[in-house]
Amino acid sequence: MAEQMISHYRVIEKLGEGGMGVVYKAEDTNLGRLVALKFLAPHLLSKIEEIERFKAEARAASSLNHPSICTIYDIDEADEQWFIAMEYLDGDTLARLLARQAPAPRDALEYAIQTCQALAVAHSQGIVHGDIKPSNLFLTKEKRIKLLDFGLSRVAAPTIHKQDTTEKLEQVRAVTGTFTYMSPEQAHGWKTDCRSDIFSFGVVLYEMLTGRPPFEANSAAGILSAIIGKEPVSIDLLCPEAPSDFRRVVHKCLHKELELRYQHVDDLLVDLRLVKGALHSRESVAWKKEKSVAVLPFLNLSDKREDGYFCEGITEDITTDLSKIEGLRVASRWLAKSHVARGMDVRGTGRELGVDSILQGSVRRAGKRLRITAQLINVADGFHLWAEKFDREPEDIFAVQDEIAVAIARALQVRLTGTDRETVQRRGTKNSEAYEEFTKGRFHYWYRNTAADVEAAERHYRRALELDPSYARAWIGMADIYNLMWFRGSPERSKLLGQSKSALDRAEEIDPAMSFGHGARATYHALAGDVMLAERIVHDGLEISPEAPHLHFELGSFQLAGGDLKEAEKSLMTALKLDPLFHFANIYLSILEGWYRRDAQKAFAHADEVLAFVPDFSHALRVKAAWNLILMRDLEEAIRLMDKARQLDRPWPYQLAMEAIALAGLNRRKEALARIEQASAENSNPKWGIPDQAQCLNTIIALSILHELGAALEWLEKTVRVFLNSYNPRLFDILDNLPQLEPMRQDDHYEMAKKEYLNQAKSFA
Repeated sequence: MAEQMISHYRVIEKLGEGGMGVVYKAEDTNLGRLVALKFLAPHLLSKIEEIERFKAEARAASSLNHPSICTIYDIDEADEQWFIAMEYLDGDTLARLLARQAPAPRDALEYAIQTCQALAVAHSQGIVHGDIKPSNLFLTKEKRIKLLDFGLSRVAAPTIHKQDTTEKLEQVRAVTGTFTYMSPEQAHGWKTDCRSDIFSFGVVLYEMLTGRPPFEANSAAGILSAIIGKEPVSIDLLCPEAPSDFRRVVHKCLHKELELRYQHVDDLLVDLRLVKGALHSRESVAWKKEKSVAVLPFLNLSDKREDGYFCEGITEDITTDLSKIEGLRVASRWLAKSHVARGMDVRGTGRELGVDSILQGSVRRAGKRLRITAQLINVADGFHLWAEKFDREPEDIFAVQDEIAVAIARALQVRLTGTDRETVQRRGTKNSEAYEEFTKGRFHYWYRNTAADVEAAERHYRRALELDPSYARAWIGMADIYNLMWFRGSPERSKLLGQSKSALDRAEEIDPAMSFGHGARATYHALAGDVMLAERIVHDGLEISPEAPHLHFELGSFQLAGGDLKEAEKSLMTALKLDPLFHFANIYLSILEGWYRRDAQKAFAHADEVLAFVPDFSHALRVKAAWNLILMRDLEEAIRLMDKARQLDRPWPYQLAMEAIALAGLNRRKEALARIEQASAENSNPKWGIPDQAQCLNTIIALSILHELGAALEWLEKTVRVFLNSYNPRLFDILDNLPQLEPMRQDDHYEMAKKEYLNQAKSFA
């Protein structure tokens, strides 16, 4: 057909051939541009349904306008030959590229985002592509993905009815598309919607990362069977260099259960962009050696010990102010604090942190006056670069903090632009009394965390908001309080969730561009049941503050609740690397080692790491008591530790259930059952997360020791629900290895519950 004229197109050369037809390179003689002409295969010209399908492709694609979708110019018939005139593309299909070599994960991510953008446009118009595969993805020489071939596209059905057999077509007609890239719905012959494209897209992503499709067999029937019934080999094993977040996104695309797959391509696109942002952030974080500073905790020289909260507040706010100055690297506040706690001198701390200078200071309160001293020390020689003393009223605290930040910038010869100065001076409130109440609340919440301190924190946050209702950070503080009260266990969890949401909404209304509060927002969404959204919010926060240990801990706590031990350990260890005194990270690592690995030595080591610095940290006492009870069966030591924790803090429901284990071991049956009843009254409907999981597990152990098998099996049902809500497939990894549960494991109901749980857990294992 070379050099032949078709209508006003001059055919130049053949480009390729497929089942539907042949594609030629041609010139549009009217407009003087190159095009691709796709002709319907001759053997299909007599089939009306194939001609209609050919036209449908043209209509569907021509209605879409996006740089990643191949543009359709025309559809026509000449000499009894139907053809589509489309954009001429210079490059190659992804299929041919994959045949040569799988792209690097970074390139695969970029191709994925472009493809996802194209699909988002199609789905927004109600069009399901129906045949997403590498040969329908074209990569131009400019590295631009183009989505081709809408031949199987159709208007999306509003839902997929998996069991509606009246909606099925005959098997031969129902299974349309390319076998390897079909979704389970297509393989079954069910109706499909946009989630079918998402599954096929996941197959393409899997192949880009691993160099092989996720479902392979020697026949079409074998491939369809694998798509319906088998799980793919984990990408971790085939492409460990791919970012873990990217691997999780791909596996979520490949969920066989529709409800566990991405529901909309927009959500998938958000996650892919977050993966790209996190990857870029990790690669671009490079410390500038020339200008760097660490802020050590300001010392409290006042007569009142509780003025420590004020010093914590000043340290945090000055660190935050300095970190906003372009061209100045500021070491982590938490890491600086940990070095001081470990007894290192100023210059030793500076060398360990890799900074050129150290800011240290003190605060003395006398009546209504504050004396704040600050000095900037050169790490190399120990000489002072700058020092100042401020005698002010408490309402001048903002001005003092600004002066210190500006003075340090000048001393280090960092150019301070007008924008930098404005950023430093921006405060959440102009009311110094509200600020002081907020710092008191923050101190009680973050540094003590007992029930009494949480109540104190709530009082201070409320007082701050009475003084300044537009104080967004105080509203975030209130959300933290409600979230923690939910975690502790409460009969009013629904009310607490509503209060948390109201506080978060109020904060966002006041400051729509706020760069803080990611932890509180993530926790709220996790408690409300959307853990995936919670993780995305944490990743958003880490893009802004990649060295925030509390966000790495938050992510690790979600991962541990979901049984992802490898990623949880990584996140929690990162939190400890950034802040060796972030005690909750050690607590959760102790839980990981105790529950899942049954490694008593490591579990105790993490708890002891906390108690070495804070001997009265009640959470560390509790986990240490747990391992004495469950792993070592040392009732006497466990009771001693629990009694000490009780003196420090009102017991959480999971501790009450732990006490029931000890009492059951001592044959104090009535008291043990009373503890279980008390724990259940305080938290009657465990739902999600580590504390709820611990309450359930401890209750089962206590009831099994008491040979209350009926009640134990009832609690097993609750435990299954909590672990499924947490997307955790590892419940029976714990239960099967607890000697105390041997009586319960003899009951047929245990095996039935296990089988049902593992069935449901397959989808997120």
